Amino acid sequence: MNFIGKILYFFANIIPVKRTRKIIKAKIKWKYSHPYIANYLKLNYITPYYQKNNQYHLEPKAIFENEKIIWQFWYQGENEMPDIIKKCTQSVKRYMGEEYKIIILDKDTIKKYIDLPDFVVSKLENDFFGKKTTTFFSDLLRVALLSLYGGIWMDATIFLSGPINKDILNKKFFIFTRSKNKPEDYIEWVLFNRNYFSWDEGFQVNMLSSFLVAQKNSSEVSVIKDILLEYWKKEKIIRHYFIIQILFNILYDCKSADEHNSDIVPHLLQKFSDQNFDQKLWNSIKTKTSIHKLTYFKNIRKNSLIDTVLSQSYE
Repeated sequence: MNFIGKILYFFANIIPVKRTRKIIKAKIKWKYSHPYIANYLKLNYITPYYQKNNQYHLEPKAIFENEKIIWQFWYQGENEMPDIIKKCTQSVKRYMGEEYKIIILDKDTIKKYIDLPDFVVSKLENDFFGKKTTTFFSDLLRVALLSLYGGIWMDATIFLSGPINKDILNKKFFIFTRSKNKPEDYIEWVLFNRNYFSWDEGFQVNMLSSFLVAQKNSSEVSVIKDILLEYWKKEKIIRHYFIIQILFNILYDCKSADEHNSDIVPHLLQKFSDQNFDQKLWNSIKTKTSIHKLTYFKNIRKNSLIDTVLSQSYE
């Protein structure tokens, strides 16, 4: 965010109504950061990529004979997963384990499947970008693996309440994207996550990177992979938390008229997580999707929706 944006953001703190203050601060924050980072990425990475065709040729290290793969990643390893992450990965194994080979990578097993350039490995091992290095690395890892092998990428924070819809699994490429039309309760979604949700023109974060389906050598992920590798090679800082989402939006215009693929849908469970458990509400969410993007809840209230969903066993 530039100097003017920082000044406006500071003075927005005097707005007395908390709800209004949050909405205005969110708009100031993206208005003075998204155009800058989008232009920076276009000028320094996207345009040079297409002018010079800067491709990184990575070679697969594993052979999968007609196996369908779900890729997941937890840097410290499965034994170090918090309980909620274990529940999420268990749900994936339960509902997709018969049809898919589920590979949960960690810092030691990545090299079994992919050799990334030395400049990536060095920056990762030395936390070059600070606390967000591992998160930023996972953005690169997902598109690199999907480009090499194809399959499904699922963040370790994805919880499944049933098998994934075949219409999604059979697509050559799939992501959840922002709906073009504002929902009636769009303000509630902005307040739910004001850094991620907006329907304003010019807002650049319009897709969920936590769940990706792609065929091997898919151009959608291969181009992002090459650009992110170039970024890792050249940059000293992470210029925005949502760089991969902004890249997807610039290259593929992520807003969609298909409400079924709206990125609201996989956030429903998280949005209502702290409400008292209501079977009708949970059934309604499950009819819309079996894919649920969760987060690291600081506290889970007993008998809340998320507490009951994670605790109960599914028949």
